[in-house]
Amino acid sequence: MAVLTTYGGIVSAQRQWTKEFQQLEALRQTERQLIAANEVIKNQVAKQSLGNQELVKVDPNSRIYIPTPDPVVLATAKSPTPTPSQSPKVVPLGY
Repeated sequence: MAVLTTYGGIVSAQRQWTKEFQQLEALRQTERQLIAANEVIKNQVAKQSLGNQELVKVDPNSRIYIPTPDPVVLATAKSPTPTPSQSPKVVPLGY
Protein backbone atom coordinates (compact mmCIF):
# COMPACT_ATOMS: atom_id res chain seq x y z
CA MET A 1 0.00 0.00 0.00
CA ALA A 2 2.84 2.40 0.81
CA VAL A 3 4.33 1.75 -2.62
CA LEU A 4 1.12 2.86 -4.33
CA THR A 5 0.98 6.01 -2.21
CA THR A 6 4.60 6.86 -3.01
CA TYR A 7 4.05 6.15 -6.73
CA GLY A 8 0.92 8.34 -6.75
CA GLY A 9 2.82 11.16 -5.07
CA ILE A 10 5.65 10.96 -7.60
CA VAL A 11 3.28 10.95 -10.58
CA SER A 12 1.32 13.86 -9.14
CA ALA A 13 4.52 15.83 -8.52
CA GLN A 14 5.71 15.19 -12.08
CA ARG A 15 2.39 16.37 -13.51
CA GLN A 16 2.49 19.52 -11.38
CA TRP A 17 6.10 20.17 -12.38
CA THR A 18 5.23 19.77 -16.08
CA LYS A 19 2.29 22.17 -15.71
CA GLU A 20 4.40 24.78 -13.91
CA PHE A 21 7.24 24.42 -16.42
CA GLN A 22 4.85 25.02 -19.32
CA GLN A 23 3.60 28.14 -17.55
CA LEU A 24 7.19 29.29 -17.05
CA GLU A 25 7.94 28.80 -20.74
CA ALA A 26 4.82 30.79 -21.67
CA LEU A 27 5.96 33.62 -19.40
CA ARG A 28 9.43 33.55 -20.97
CA GLN A 29 7.89 33.75 -24.44
CA THR A 30 5.75 36.71 -23.35
CA GLU A 31 8.83 38.39 -21.90
CA ARG A 32 10.72 37.99 -25.18
CA GLN A 33 7.79 39.49 -27.09
CA LEU A 34 7.60 42.45 -24.70
CA ILE A 35 11.34 43.08 -24.97
CA ALA A 36 11.11 43.01 -28.77
CA ALA A 37 8.13 45.39 -28.76
CA ASN A 38 9.96 47.74 -26.40
CA GLU A 39 13.00 47.82 -28.69
CA VAL A 40 10.81 48.57 -31.71
CA ILE A 41 9.21 51.47 -29.85
CA LYS A 42 12.64 52.80 -28.80
CA ASN A 43 13.81 52.61 -32.42
CA GLN A 44 10.73 54.46 -33.66
CA VAL A 45 11.17 57.23 -31.08
CA ALA A 46 14.84 57.57 -32.00
CA LYS A 47 13.99 57.84 -35.72
CA GLN A 48 11.30 60.42 -35.02
CA SER A 49 13.62 62.53 -32.91
CA LEU A 50 16.28 62.49 -35.63
CA GLY A 51 13.73 63.49 -38.25
CA ASN A 52 12.65 66.53 -36.24
CA GLN A 53 15.07 69.30 -37.20
CA GLU A 54 13.09 72.08 -35.52
CA LEU A 55 15.42 72.15 -32.53
CA VAL A 56 16.83 75.54 -31.59
CA LYS A 57 20.49 76.07 -30.76
CA VAL A 58 21.21 77.35 -27.29
CA ASP A 59 22.13 81.03 -27.18
CA PRO A 60 24.24 81.94 -24.12
CA ASN A 61 22.81 85.48 -24.18
CA SER A 62 19.25 84.21 -23.72
CA ARG A 63 19.89 82.43 -20.41
CA ILE A 64 18.00 83.49 -17.33
CA TYR A 65 19.94 83.72 -14.10
CA ILE A 66 18.17 83.63 -10.76
CA PRO A 67 20.09 85.27 -7.92
CA THR A 68 20.72 83.14 -4.88
CA PRO A 69 18.82 84.25 -1.79
CA ASP A 70 20.60 85.56 1.28
CA PRO A 71 21.24 82.84 3.87
CA VAL A 72 18.72 82.77 6.68
CA VAL A 73 19.82 82.00 10.22
CA LEU A 74 17.16 80.22 12.20
CA ALA A 75 16.98 80.96 15.89
CA THR A 76 16.71 77.86 18.02
CA ALA A 77 14.32 78.04 20.93
CA LYS A 78 15.58 76.49 24.14
CA SER A 79 13.18 74.12 25.76
CA PRO A 80 12.97 74.38 29.53
CA THR A 81 14.57 71.54 31.42
CA PRO A 82 12.02 69.69 33.49
CA THR A 83 12.56 69.71 37.22
CA PRO A 84 12.52 66.36 39.05
CA SER A 85 8.96 66.99 40.22
CA GLN A 86 7.81 67.62 36.62
CA SER A 87 9.48 64.59 35.02
CA PRO A 88 7.02 61.78 34.27
CA LYS A 89 7.31 58.55 36.20
CA VAL A 90 8.51 55.56 34.22
CA VAL A 91 6.19 52.67 34.93
CA PRO A 92 6.77 49.27 33.30
CA LEU A 93 3.89 48.13 31.14
CA GLY A 94 4.47 44.44 31.67
CA TYR A 95 7.01 41.78 32.37
